[in-house]
Amino acid sequence: MDNPYITQPLTKEDITFTLTIPENSGRTIKEISKVNAGPTAINAGQVRAATYIKTPIKGEGTKAVFKTTISDFKAYSPRNKALIDAFIADPKVTQLQIAFMFLVILDDNQEIIPVQAQVWLTK
Repeated sequence: MDNPYITQPLTKEDITFTLTIPENSGRTIKEISKVNAGPTAINAGQVRAATYIKTPIKGEGTKAVFKTTISDFKAYSPRNKALIDAFIADPKVTQLQIAFMFLVILDDNQEIIPVQAQVWLTK
């Protein structure tokens, strides 16, 4: 199974992912408590220690909406800044994949780490 992704131009600053669980699951999303962001090498083992968001993102029933920006992604770590800056500087590279991983808490406090979600940046 491929990771879910969105494609967008680097010039579009805003990034949004809507995480959902099945409506008939009997559960709701309490919050997204942690987010990790970086190159596609990030993994589930790193999510619990991630500090991309300062406060949890409240769930809205069976969904939760994560919003960020390219600027926030760059500011998260020197590695992310270098990744974006190198992409911008190299005229031969026309696409860059960046990744996000989430720690989702359900209403019964069950924790879920979904597969990596990616943004395929283009220029």
